[in-house]
Amino acid sequence: MKYLLSQIFLAIFSFGFSYYLLNNSSFLPLDINKNINWMNVITLTITIGVGIFAIISLLIYIIISLFKKETTSGYRIKNSIKWGTILDIGLLLISYLHIFHVLDIVWGIPTLFAVLILLFVVI
Repeated sequence: MKYLLSQIFLAIFSFGFSYYLLNNSSFLPLDINKNINWMNVITLTITIGVGIFAIISLLIYIIISLFKKETTSGYRIKNSIKWGTILDIGLLLISYLHIFHVLDIVWGIPTLFAVLILLFVVI
């Protein structure tokens, strides 16, 4: 129960903080010289990444709880954190590659799912 509440709080807090940053007039992705302000971009990316991680981990924990009722709570928490981290890093990597025009989203998401299926078979 503590795990579920902490993940819900983490998701609400991180998306709330991201919403505050996006509505703040001094929080801009570009500075005065039209250069990218990397501190603001990285801060926003980390807060959105934490929120996505919390939601993915929560969903995976609920799915494991529904389908594998005989497993212990520690097993469910460990697997949800592991797969949540893998999915979150994959989604952030795809979004970075899309932003820098290296890989399109249309090719990135199927590639991520193919890598996840391979990881699922190997692990």
